[in-house]
Order: sequence, then structure tokens, then C-alpha cells
Amino acid sequence: MKKNNKSEVPNEQYIPFVESLYANRSVVLFGIICQCVIAYAIGVETGSVIFHWIAIASVAVGFIRFVDFYLFDKNKHSLGNHRNAVNWEMRYTFGVTVAALLIGAMTGVSIYLGQPFAEFASMTLAMAAMVTVVGKNFASKQLVYFITVSVFAPMFVGLLLNGHWTNLIGAVLLLPFALSVVSLSSNLREFLSAAVGGRIQVAKIAAEFDVALNHMPHGLIMFDPNHNAIVVNKRAALMMRAKSSEMMVGRGLKVILRFCRFRGVVGSNVTDQIEARLIAMLKGQDERRFLLQTGDGSHIEFSAKKIADGGGVLIFEDVSERIDAEDKIHRMARYDALCGLPNRVYFKDLVRSNLASGDADRFAAFFVIDIDDFKHVNDSMGHPVGDELLCRFADRIRMLVDDGNCFSRFGGDEFVGLMAGFHSSEEAESSARQALHSLSGNYEVGGHQLLITVSAGIVVSRVSAFELSQMMIKSDLALYESKSKGKGISTLFAEAMDERYQRRQRLKSDLKQAIRERKLNVFYQPIIDAHTMRIATCEALCRWDHPELGPISPAIFIPLAEETGAITDLTRFMLEQACEDCTTWEGDVSVAVNLSAMDFRSSSIEEMVRVALAKSRLKPSRLEVEVTESAILEDHVGASHILNTLKKAGIRIALDDFGTGYSSLSYLHNLPLDKVKIDQSFVKDIATNDRSMKLVAGVTRLADELGLIVTVEGIETLEQFERLREHAHIDLAQGFLFGAALSPRGIATLIKNVFPISAKSKAFSKAS
Repeated sequence: MKKNNKSEVPNEQYIPFVESLYANRSVVLFGIICQCVIAYAIGVETGSVIFHWIAIASVAVGFIRFVDFYLFDKNKHSLGNHRNAVNWEMRYTFGVTVAALLIGAMTGVSIYLGQPFAEFASMTLAMAAMVTVVGKNFASKQLVYFITVSVFAPMFVGLLLNGHWTNLIGAVLLLPFALSVVSLSSNLREFLSAAVGGRIQVAKIAAEFDVALNHMPHGLIMFDPNHNAIVVNKRAALMMRAKSSEMMVGRGLKVILRFCRFRGVVGSNVTDQIEARLIAMLKGQDERRFLLQTGDGSHIEFSAKKIADGGGVLIFEDVSERIDAEDKIHRMARYDALCGLPNRVYFKDLVRSNLASGDADRFAAFFVIDIDDFKHVNDSMGHPVGDELLCRFADRIRMLVDDGNCFSRFGGDEFVGLMAGFHSSEEAESSARQALHSLSGNYEVGGHQLLITVSAGIVVSRVSAFELSQMMIKSDLALYESKSKGKGISTLFAEAMDERYQRRQRLKSDLKQAIRERKLNVFYQPIIDAHTMRIATCEALCRWDHPELGPISPAIFIPLAEETGAITDLTRFMLEQACEDCTTWEGDVSVAVNLSAMDFRSSSIEEMVRVALAKSRLKPSRLEVEVTESAILEDHVGASHILNTLKKAGIRIALDDFGTGYSSLSYLHNLPLDKVKIDQSFVKDIATNDRSMKLVAGVTRLADELGLIVTVEGIETLEQFERLREHAHIDLAQGFLFGAALSPRGIATLIKNVFPISAKSKAFSKAS
């Protein structure tokens, strides 16, 4: 077929091509408007007059092009002459090229100026212009070159002139982009030419169809009206375990299914049912999908479509992976990811199912289980060991599962269980305790031999009166009772526990109110300089006198404050009150305030101290904060950062209850401490036990050599004090021997009238 060298498309197609150039006037108009608006907007944004000139030029070019469109419409009849057609193409090419050159100039100047809006807007317009190259003007090789060069050349120059190294990279990258546009247009031009010219042969189309058919992931069989296979792809033959698809062509559906039965794809007892179902699908009588499980456990899903001549197309695919994924998702929704026991939601379903069947007068035992010292396993051996312990623990629980029993992991080391079908409450309780006993014992985890005990709360109830939410509350109360008694204890719920629980809930509410209204009292226990016998420091102690219940022990309300999250407000109150009271005391007597473990989880502790000092105008050196090893055990790094911040502010740091934790010596080395306080448990028998005295002496000597002030707590007798002064490096002493906790006024009186301070003690000179 003869070609026109100018357009590189067959002559028969050249005239329609020229006509297509002058079509879509609305698109051209929209492009001209966008070009003018964007140029004007960039000019306003950048203040550069050149963009206004580009906008004006764009309007002029647009006007000229539409005049050319008008003339084209009037002289359309002249296209029959090839020379005239070439002329009209050249006129169109000239107009488009000038418009493209204006876009390229606008983009190049925008890039050179480096103004973000100008770059974005102009680049967007340029890319839109390039779309027309591929979408409309691809048939003219000359036109593609002119537009591409007109748009990209100014952009290239602008990137080079900008000078920034990233723009230089962009300039280099423009070249392959421009070439890709030209290449894409060329490919599209060749494809159109081949399609129009009839160069794509039927054989090639058939071959491509065959490739697509045999590489599709689905099996496909096309049947004629008599249900004989006329097309079978390779995937279908593979799934039916046939040597080739050709051997299946011409076979009837019954024969194919018989072959599948012979190959073990389908069972012999279901062949007839499968055939009836597939025929119904091919006839359009059943549009549902059909899922078949093969002999090897795979899953094949069938769908069918009836075609006009009475035949049908059967499509099937191996959906084993999807079925497995759905099973996994289903399991994840119902079972704990770590240990594989039913999760909280599925456990409720199991409980309802277990209790719904059988005699409603039978008894059931519900219990909640905690692994004793599980947190210590995580902290000392690592979470992988803790996770493995939970899995081994769950393995033992699974041995208790039967038709009447079900168990679940609710989270952490908390497990729950239900055992039903008992004739008496005693039998239910006994069985529950036996089950719990079987869970305690030795566990080999990660190369460690761990002796594990469990604490549990048990509730026994008739099935007819069983209500899961109530059982969970009661079992939690019983578990709390077990933990208060020690480890390895299981407790049966009693109504008195509920009364204590209600009282505890009331105390929580009243405590929050007392803290909020500042109705707590602060008393101070003096700490004596062991060398001068003068008061050096006073430890702030919180007291709560409940308006109805009377005095509440700190051993009760401090844990309540931690449990409810009110401990931070309590610490804030103690800091502010202690700092305020300390300003009323003569001399350099300081005040010590205890910080809890929960205070270190709050990033506001430094701010609380700063505010307390600012309100009271107390010198930072007169404030001490006491921390226990347990308070910094959870997050040693974070606690160390907080303590360093306080230390830099001039506040003294004391380690309380020294020697009772897990890694005291590392704290002496790593933490910014001023003092250590020897726990009173080391002092009880030092008057009669030389071993205890040697232990205290050794610890105090170590602290003294590290330059730390040593405070010994719990001194109650003069004999204890004398032995400590004789055998140990003791700087400060605290205990009932030197006085009980007093009010702020009482401490002020004691400082003024009993132990007036006239000089700094040895203890304070050591710290300085």
C-alpha cells in the first residue's frame, strides 16, 4: 500500500487525519484559555512582566488558530487535492508549534526563576500539552518533533540556567522523557498504520489469543450445546491432571468427570452430583459458584456462563490459598495469636454453647488465673522467654479441655476457665482446684527450669443462675483476695469480698475527692545527723483522715491512688505542701518527698517539681526526692533521664529502701544519687545478730566510699543507734527513737527549741 512520505500513513488515511487535526475545537479552546490564565496567574504571582507578554501572545496565537479553523471549514472541499491537504497540515503545525513554544518558554522561565507556584503551574500545563502529542497528533512525525522540541527545549535551558544541582539532574532526565514521548507516538503511529492497513493478520491474532488463553490463571473449557468440549486451555488440563489440553477436546462432560475421578481429582461417590450441578450452571439454571474440594485437599471454585448458541463456558480456579487465608483470618478472629487458646470474644460464645446444653440445675465453676511473678520472668529473662512460658502454660491448659470445659487467654498472663456438668458445688470447687493445681509446677522454658505457681479466683454457680459478666467480676474479686494472701493460692468467692470491693470502690472515689479538695494532711518525720544529733531533713508523710471511716492507712490509700491514676495528683499535692511547709523552718533543714513508680511514667514530674519550688520560693537544695528501686525498674533509662534533670536543677536525689531490689549496685553506679537509705529490714536485729551488723556495715562503707550520704531507717532503740555509730559509716538516722511524724508546726518547734542548728553537719559537707 503506497504511503505518503509527509505523514507516514497510507494515502487513504491521510485526508481523515488532517480533518482530525481541526476537530475537537472545544478542547483547543479550553487549552488556550488555560494557557492564558496560567501565564497571567504566574505573572501576578512572580511580578515578572514576561509572563503577561506570554499571556498576550497566547491570546493572539489562539485567535489566529481559530481564524485558521474558520478558513478550514470554508475550504474543506479542497482537501481532495493532496497538495492542499499538505498545506493545511503545515498551517496547523505552525500554529500548534508556536503555542507549544510559548508553553515551553513559560515553563523554562518559571524554572529559571525558581518560584514554586510558577514551576508547578507551568509544568502541569507542559505535561498536559504533551498528552495531546500522543493522544491527537501522533500520526504526524514532523508535528511530534516540533511540539516536543518547542516544549522541552526551553525547559531544558531553564533547568541549566537555574544552576542548582537538582535542576541539572532534572535537565538530564528531560531528554529520556522527551525521547519516550517521541517513541510512544511513533509506536502508536505504527500500530494505527498496521491496523488500518490490514497488516495484522488473522493468524497472528489467533496466536496471541491462544497465548493469552493458555497463560490465564484460570482453567477454561468451552462446551457446545451437547456439552462436548470444543476449547480447553492448558491450565484446565493441568488442574484435571491431563497430559495435554488437546486430549480433552471433543470429550463430553461425563467423560471428563470420569477422567477426573480416575485421576483422584473428585470422589467416585459425588461424580453424578457434580455433573448435575455443572450442567445446571452451563444451562444458566444455576448462577451460584460451586466449590469443590479435591482428593488432595485443594479447593477448586467453578463458575459458568451460558452462551448464545446453547453451549457454555466453564471457568474454574484453584482457590486453596484464598480458602487457607480465610481460615487463618477466621482463626485469628477467634483465637489468641500467641498461645492459640480461644480469645475473649470466642470464649463467650463457647461458654454460652457449653451452658446451653444439658441440665440447667447442674453446677459450673468459673475461675480466673494469674501466673505468679510473671512480670519478673519478663524483666529478668526477657519477653521471648515470657512468651514461651505462656505457650507452655497454654499447652497444659489444653489438656484440661473437654466437652464441658473451655479456657481462654484474656491478655498478658491472665487466663480464664469454665468447668461445667457437676452435681454439687463442692464437686465443682474440688475439680476447679485440681485443675489449677495441675497448672503449677516446673516448666522448662528457653533452657531455664522455672517453678511456676498460680493465683486464682473461683466462682461456683448453678448453670441456671450463671451470668458471665457477674462471674468475671466475682472471680476477679476472689483473685484479688488470693494475691493479698500470697502466692500459689486459689480463693473461692464469698459475698464478703463484694462488700470489701464496694468499700474499696468508695475509698477510690473519696480519695480522688480528698486529693482534689486538698483535704489530706502532711506530717514529717525528722531525720537526724548522726554526728551532731541535729535535725537535717524531714521526710514528708501523707495522712488521710476519712470523715466517716476515720484514719486510713497509707498502706491502703497509696496503692489505691496508684491503681486509679490519682498518684500523680497526690505527688503534686505533696510536693507543693512540703515545699511550702519547709520554708517555715529555720536553718537549712530540707524536706524529702517520695516519688512513686507511676510518677516516672509521666513526663510532667520535672514540671511538678519546678512549679512547687516556684510557688514556695524554696531553694532547690532544700528539696530531696526519694525513689525506690521498684520505681525505676520498669524504665531505667527514662527514670535516669528524669533524675538527671532534677539533679541539674539542684535537687537532691535519695535511693529509698536500698538493698531490697534486684540490682542495687548498678543503681549506685548509674543513677545521679546523693543519698542511699538503708531499709529498716536490715536494722531490726543488728543489736543481737553480728551477721546483720556486718551486712549493714559493708553496705554503708561501700556507699561512703562512693561519696554518698548514708541514711539508716527504722532505728527504734538506743542500742541499735550506738552499734550503728560504732560499726557502720552512718551519716543520717531515722526512726521512732528520734520521734514520730509531726505536723509542720511541730517540726518547726522541734527545730527551734530542741535541736537548733548552728553549723552544717558532716553529712552535708560530704554531699557538697
